[in-house]
This record gives sequence, C-alpha cells and structure tokens, in this order.
Amino acid sequence: MRFPFWLITLLIFIDCAPLKRGNDEDENLLQRPKPSAPETPSAPETPSAPEKPPLFADHSPNRVIGLENCGSTCFMNSALQVLIHTPIIADYFTQEKLPVVVPADKTRDHDIIETFHGLYQAYATTNLSVLRPQDMANLLPSVMFQYDNNNRSQEDAEEYVSKILEIFTENKLILDVFSGRYRNTIEQDEKNKAKYIQDRIKFEPFGSLQFEIPGSGHSLAELIEISQREEITDIGDKRKLEIYEFAPKPAYLMLHLKRFKFEFDRNTKVMRLNKIQTEVKVSPELKVQAIQDKTPRTFSLYGVVIHQGSSLGSGHYFALVKKHGNWFEANDSQVISRTEVQALEESTKNGYLFFYREETQ
Repeated sequence: MRFPFWLITLLIFIDCAPLKRGNDEDENLLQRPKPSAPETPSAPETPSAPEKPPLFADHSPNRVIGLENCGSTCFMNSALQVLIHTPIIADYFTQEKLPVVVPADKTRDHDIIETFHGLYQAYATTNLSVLRPQDMANLLPSVMFQYDNNNRSQEDAEEYVSKILEIFTENKLILDVFSGRYRNTIEQDEKNKAKYIQDRIKFEPFGSLQFEIPGSGHSLAELIEISQREEITDIGDKRKLEIYEFAPKPAYLMLHLKRFKFEFDRNTKVMRLNKIQTEVKVSPELKVQAIQDKTPRTFSLYGVVIHQGSSLGSGHYFALVKKHGNWFEANDSQVISRTEVQALEESTKNGYLFFYREETQ
C-alpha cells in the first residue's frame, strides 16, 4: 500500500519535534532520590557526673584479706595490714621486679625486703581470702632482736612498724615520708637574763609522733597541738626547751599513743607494762599546722592498729583499714566490714597506732 506524500511528511515532522518537558525544578525533582522518612530523634543522653579525682594515688590492693596467725603474731599481722595498704609503700612493691638492689652485705635488709615483696605480690593477686605470712614470721628475730622463735611472745606493734619503715627508708625504697624532726634547745639563765645558746640546738628525727595520755577528755588533735607547744624544763641554772616540728613536711603521719606504762605487780613482784585504758577521741580528719606552714594541712585517717587487753604481753592486736571509702576490721584470718562510726568508736577506745595521709588538692 502506498501512502500519500503529505502523510509521510506529517509523520516525519511529528517524530523529530522535541517532547514538552517541565521546568528545571521539576526535572531536578525527578533526578533526586526519594527522601527517607524523618528519623525519630533519640532522647539526649543524660551526662554522667564527672568522676571526682581521688584524693590520693592509691595503688594498694583492691581488697582486704586475712593474715593467719603464725603463733602470737597478731602484732605483726596488724602492722602488715596497714603497711600493705599505705599507698606510697604499695606504689613501690606493686612492681614485679624491685628497681633497688640491696647490697649483698646487708643480708638482713635484703631478706626482709624480698620477703615483704613476695607477701605483697601474693596479697595483691590472690583469689584466696586468707594468706599465711609464715616467711615474715620466720624473720621476726631479724626485725626485733629480742624475739625468740622457739618461745614466741606478744611484742610491740609500734616497734615492729618502726623497724620495717626504717629498713625501707635506709635502703631508699621509699621516701622518708613519715618523719619530722624534734627541736631540742638549751637556754641558760645568766644574771636573770635568758641567754640563747644556738650551738646547743639539736634536731632529732622521729618516725612516729608519740603522745602521753594526759588524762580523760582529750582528742588526737588536741594532743598534736599540745606537742607543738614549748616545753620548758629547769636543769639547774639552765632551761631545756623542747618542741616538735614537722620539717620537712611529712606526707603521712603515724601517731603513737603511749598506752603502756611500767607498774609494780605485787603478786608476781615484777614490773609489768600495764595498759592505760583512757579513751582518746579520734576523728577521720586532722588539721595540722606545722611551725613553717602558713595554713593548716588536712590529713585523713586510713589505718589504725588496735590493742585490746590489759597489758602488752597478754593483749591482742588487730587492724582497721579504710578501702574505697569503707572500713574493714582485719583480725588475723577474719575480715569484717565496719561502719565509720564503729571504726572510730573502737579507735577512740583502744586505738594504739593511727595512720593519716595528707589530702592532695
């Protein structure tokens, strides 16, 4: 079939004509992807309160575990509990290998340091609830020369702590952070005029601050204040002036209440160290202003050695240790949680050694 010329021309014209298109906006809309459904906004997260930085760098063991009595060793166990939880000691002994090598000729010091290190490592890593510090007990005659392993007797916890700290500081394992100095001055009266003799001034170091108990109704804070007062003793025509100074500034305080005094026992006809049962109020914080300080410094209580009983030889020691804001009673193998009120009440009644550390700003 043949088409007329005019029809062919019309079909060619229609095929070549441009299609009608919408405006640019419509074209752009066609090229865009379909918008997704709007997301439901999630509830804003409640910002957690920033953690308060710790007052102390404390790398001591995370928990308190018991130490088995190895035969009249409660004095040692209570002392070890507080030493292990003293941060500056923990910072050193937490290392698997000690950086300081004790000279070979100091056999006693080497054995004590290495044995304490082994006990600390076991304490910090064990899953047990009780350890037996037999190796430390075997070294008691090396620490306290009067101690007899064959005839074990109760000893003084303060003497044991002081000996251990002395070994640590003399071998430069830790800084001498517990110590201060004791000023001893002599004044001479010359024609009713006090003549100051400078060459008689002596500064005697101390590891612990020792306090007599002057009577009932006192607190530890008051005893510290009293100790910093000038104490004058007449010696003939001379006067002796004594005073405690905290210099250099200690970061830790070990306070020792002198609860024992020699008294004559009429039954046994011997002198005995009997206990002074007077209570001394203990607070969780102490404000201490040394002579050279412009403002008082704050110290917080973290450990107490308790003595129960009527005399040094017949009593019993245990420790109170503060961990993560909670108090624990470490009584040889047994560890019991205590409230702060309970800990302070026991410390006020039977506290013997008190361990405070300075709060950092």
